[in-house]
Amino acid sequence: MAIPNPKDFIYIVAKDIQEILFSLRNLEADYSDIVKVLETQQLYYFHDISHNDFYFHVGIPDKKSKGAPTLFPTYFKPDRLDSESTFSGEANKNQIVEYFYEWISIVADYNSISFNEEEIFSDFVIIDDDAETKPFDNHQQIILYTFLETTVNLLEEKHPNNNNVEEIIQEANSLKNEIPLLTKRIAFKRFSKVLAKLRKFNPITYRDVYDVAKKEVIKHLLLKGVETLPKLVNSITTFLGS
Repeated sequence: MAIPNPKDFIYIVAKDIQEILFSLRNLEADYSDIVKVLETQQLYYFHDISHNDFYFHVGIPDKKSKGAPTLFPTYFKPDRLDSESTFSGEANKNQIVEYFYEWISIVADYNSISFNEEEIFSDFVIIDDDAETKPFDNHQQIILYTFLETTVNLLEEKHPNNNNVEEIIQEANSLKNEIPLLTKRIAFKRFSKVLAKLRKFNPITYRDVYDVAKKEVIKHLLLKGVETLPKLVNSITTFLGS
């Protein structure tokens, strides 16, 4: 990411650059589970974590630009689902955000397809209207935190000094600490990945952690709210020892 000098532009253009950087940084945070930002000579360069050829980058406006609107060189691939063509052109700050949402939707659609068992919880769909913007409520956060805590404790007990297990533990601990900061969609996707890696590492350990709390129990607790499901709450809290 290249940060230009504001005084290289007239005020209105510098202001537009500031505003698009603010928007792009927010998008980076919101979709950090899907994309990463690379250090390039572009103003901002998003890169699909799982596919080298999928990117979205925004260039620096011409220093001679008079603004109204300020146009940014914009490139992204793919630009639609029915081909892997590339968009190449100029866009104002509002168009860039619209293009990004179109592009990230395409990337997410691609990521939903798997030819192996790595993504084992693809049937868990966040249906809440605020899943893209709000974290889980306090009750849901406690359930998720306790589940992760139990997973870490069990792994440390059963598989000490195992590099693969250490990686799972690190991811679980990281998620534990960030639950209040993450949207429902991102938190649950990261939770699913922890479980997927656990099952891939050792199906028996995975069963020990997960079988008592059936998939539907977890799904309903996290997606519908614990206060509406007292019997399921009793089941999972008994399992977790809370």
